[in-house]
Amino acid sequence: MQTSIFTPLQTLNNFSKNFVVKVKMLMVKKNIIQKQKGPLTILDCRFMDEYGTEMEGIAFADVADRINNIINVDGVYSISGAEVALNDNKDYTVVNNDYKLKFNRYTKVNEEDPNSIRNVSPRPNIFQLKELISMDTKKVVDVVGVVLKPVTLKIEKGYIEKTLVIGDHSGYQCNVKLYGDLAQFDVNEGNAIKINKLRINIYHSKILTSIPNTTTIDLIQDINEHIEIKKLDYFLKHNNYKEYKFQEFPKEGDVYTNAFPSNITNFI
Repeated sequence: MQTSIFTPLQTLNNFSKNFVVKVKMLMVKKNIIQKQKGPLTILDCRFMDEYGTEMEGIAFADVADRINNIINVDGVYSISGAEVALNDNKDYTVVNNDYKLKFNRYTKVNEEDPNSIRNVSPRPNIFQLKELISMDTKKVVDVVGVVLKPVTLKIEKGYIEKTLVIGDHSGYQCNVKLYGDLAQFDVNEGNAIKINKLRINIYHSKILTSIPNTTTIDLIQDINEHIEIKKLDYFLKHNNYKEYKFQEFPKEGDVYTNAFPSNITNFI
């Protein structure tokens, strides 16, 4: 068996040296900010390897300009000579990774076969709704659940917003706000869905909000995709979701009381 020369992103840490990664670009953004010494170019990018691990990269000044002229969204590239740094902005990004790549003057970026990374999805980052109660706002999560209430659609001056309520096997329900094109996704009461990359926010109690150009919705069809989807499927087969009393999220300042459906606590 031939050994890959490329290092999986999942194995990188701040002790990693002399590695080469192969990634597909998911987002490329160039900004120019004004500093006392003059304008500074900053390049932010997000990419994924063939194993579905996501990571962010950052470059400054001349390095940012050089790399920006090479990479494009959906392109596949090998990257060497970069530095692994702690992702100190993790709570405010859409990537669930403790590390990021810092590009420098030694960083080399080469174009690779675009078909060498295809039909790969980011690793799921699924949380039960009850887990969101103790989580910080701004964190980005994936959730699976059943749509409990008919969606409400609000259109104002061309701005589209859809609100739906989902419940999951942890026995909790949560409001999810979808914006823009995502608000037009056809979803109905009783649909089992997986929503990828929602941000936790606060409006009286915790809610989940979509992120432009990032959040996606999948109707659940393959229950073998993930253990949390299997748990939801088991829960729905043993409960009438229309009669089941899902817990509301506690309001700000309320005391959190644990509630979990007893009939699936031992589910494996």
